[in-house]
Amino acid sequence: MNIKNCIFSFMAISSFLVGGDVAAILLDERDSTPYLMLHFDINKTLIASDRAGGKSTENVLNQLLSAKYQDCWDSSIEEAISYDDYVRNVLFPGPEYDLELKKQRKNYLDHFVGYLRERNHPFYPECIKTYNAALKVLQNSKGDVFPSFYRLLEELERRNISYKIILRSFGEEVFEIAEEINANYKDIITNFGSFKKGTLILDSHEVGCNPTAIYEALRSAGHAAIRDDWQYWMEGNMDGKFGKPFFLDQSDNNTLSFFFDDNIYLDDREKNIVAPIDAKTGKPIAIAELAALHRVICVDTLEAILNERYFVNLIQREFWIEQQAIQEAMAMAVQEAKISTNCHIQSIVTGNPYPCNEGDERITKGSQHRTYIWLENYSRWIVKGLSTIGDNIPYLTGKKVTLTRITPQQEKSFLNWEDAPIYWMDIFTEDDSLLTRIAVVRSL
Repeated sequence: MNIKNCIFSFMAISSFLVGGDVAAILLDERDSTPYLMLHFDINKTLIASDRAGGKSTENVLNQLLSAKYQDCWDSSIEEAISYDDYVRNVLFPGPEYDLELKKQRKNYLDHFVGYLRERNHPFYPECIKTYNAALKVLQNSKGDVFPSFYRLLEELERRNISYKIILRSFGEEVFEIAEEINANYKDIITNFGSFKKGTLILDSHEVGCNPTAIYEALRSAGHAAIRDDWQYWMEGNMDGKFGKPFFLDQSDNNTLSFFFDDNIYLDDREKNIVAPIDAKTGKPIAIAELAALHRVICVDTLEAILNERYFVNLIQREFWIEQQAIQEAMAMAVQEAKISTNCHIQSIVTGNPYPCNEGDERITKGSQHRTYIWLENYSRWIVKGLSTIGDNIPYLTGKKVTLTRITPQQEKSFLNWEDAPIYWMDIFTEDDSLLTRIAVVRSL
């Protein structure tokens, strides 16, 4: 995204998310607020049950908490690990999808809070407090979907931000959750489809497997619920390239695509659940690259339950990441605007390349003359080429100036011995009539 786009994107979206007033910035070409394409996994991203895995809300909360707390759970453990790691790698090590091992692990992880209580573990008071708080939020919700998701939709709607919701899951629950959202919020999800070995079928129409066609079909369709191909992923040994396809166009500055999933690994390991693909070239995009840009987000399920602004904050964070660069660009613009509109000449020195003191108005004759102009903000500018401006020092001191960057075509006519951008410095009389124009460069 170019810096101009960033500035307006940040202004518009940060304004709607925090409800603040953001001052307008006038530029020649205004880019619109970006269109958001938001892909959401279902289980443990938008709901706290795992219907496909046969896990209740209580089961899921126990498992989430088991991954949060670290300790040396028995005498064989020398360095603290999570209870989840302890169960999977110490008590029941082996293949992740071994059915008997999964059953044994589940029995332990589903009762983590009880395990702490029975042993009067120091973690128990804090753990049961978090457990009860999360359970209360879920019990008071309209349905299974987290309130933080509805809060995001409300904020987007309230501020007229264009967006697309695409629900994604390996299970049939994706369609059930779509119905719940339509019933409890608005009837917004109108398109339904599935991926079969990389081919998208949308509303009974085979879109095909062409990346550009799939991207455009999803972008032009309404809000959608898509079932991904679990069997395809399993047959591919859970390799990332067989996971949930995530098509995005990195050259489109007016569209931002995000994928939220609690199972995403944010490094470039081979096994992963999401398969980012460049919609223009069809080539895979490294997960780590998108993770650095916060386009793929590993959802913290407990935070998504407990913090109603969780998804709002994640979307906003994208613009915070750009904020430092934007603020620097804006600071430069503000600094130049200050020079351009309100600055006056403080002093002028014509002499050798490096005059001794600011304000030293001596004129030194010779072939190496340079004229230095100090403005009242203490910035120093060098007049391009030889100049006799020093003869007019008393007359020009105090005059108002503006600075305008010379175009590349104009710049070719100058010998740019400073290797710096060249500006026109316009000097004005007291009644704002143009007195003279000279070429200058900034001297650091």
